[in-house]
Amino acid sequence: MKKINDLLSLSIANIGGTGLTAIFWFIIAALLVPSEFGQIQYFISIAGLAYTISLLGTGEVISVYTAKKIKLQSTLILLSLIAGTIASIVILFLFSKVEVSFLIIGFIINDIALAYLIGNKFFGKYSKYLITQKGLTFGLGITLYFIFGVDGILFGLALSYIHFIILIFKIYKSSKINFPLLKTRLGFVTNNYWINTVGIAKNNLDKIIVVPLIGFELLGNYALALQVYAVSMIISKIIYQYVLPHDSVGETTAKIKIFALLSSIIITLLTISLSPFIMPIIFPEYVEAISAIQIISLAIIPSTVTLLLTSKILGNEESKILLSTRIILAIIFIGLVVILTPIYGIVGTTTGFVIASVAQCMILIVYSKLK
Repeated sequence: MKKINDLLSLSIANIGGTGLTAIFWFIIAALLVPSEFGQIQYFISIAGLAYTISLLGTGEVISVYTAKKIKLQSTLILLSLIAGTIASIVILFLFSKVEVSFLIIGFIINDIALAYLIGNKFFGKYSKYLITQKGLTFGLGITLYFIFGVDGILFGLALSYIHFIILIFKIYKSSKINFPLLKTRLGFVTNNYWINTVGIAKNNLDKIIVVPLIGFELLGNYALALQVYAVSMIISKIIYQYVLPHDSVGETTAKIKIFALLSSIIITLLTISLSPFIMPIIFPEYVEAISAIQIISLAIIPSTVTLLLTSKILGNEESKILLSTRIILAIIFIGLVVILTPIYGIVGTTTGFVIASVAQCMILIVYSKLK
């Protein structure tokens, strides 16, 4: 019964949170022309890249060590916030956008706080914090847009993480700074840092790279397709977050993983079938996004399999293979984006996304079979 309640809490949080996020970005996309929407996504990607480099205590590391009662949270928080502050100053100097700098810190405290709650299996608290953040994004983002214009959206997004500050302080006070302990776990921490960095860098570099290739307008269409993909992955991500702490302590999760796989197949078919009918009605200016959504939906199934295998591998603290696959994924994807995008436009970009996702999935399947 407890497992059902825990899964229900995660489901409510992630479905509600992703729903609010999706509605927010869909409203913003409808309010803005594609080029303006593309510019917003460009600066979010800049912040995403900077926070990824700064986040020395990745969400997976925090979740796994919290589940295993290994007291490294304070040490990782300190290092991540120092690195994040430096990154924020650099970004402010380069782009003169203070809202992007604040967003970097917001991303960092969000990741650490939510991972800590997941690791402790505080799924109810996780739900409350996540829904609050998404609600603040929705309310502040739209309100500040009408007051300050496009820049107000980024300010609203940055301010939506403010409620995590108290929780981060409590987590920081819950353990002592312990560099000798960090040294003994440095291999796992370092591997996961690079896994996280390569993975999220891949998810942000594409939006940065495509701007000089296809411009902000097509980036806006591509970003909208990615938002639809993110919504389509919600069930898979809920189950990944649920099974990670269970896999970390060797508990059985086979049945729910099968459910995740079946759900991903159904969602893929629905997304491909319905997008040509729904998109022209809701987003008439985003014509290029239709084909992008249909193509990128093909990545839902392999991405789901990758998440499920990743949970088991991380639970066993076997992170080297994940680092290797993330590096291969990033090289394949960025390479295909650079090669295909100038020739085929947004179709080339999304095709590269799918090919890279399938490649990563196949590598992990082979590894799991051979192990």
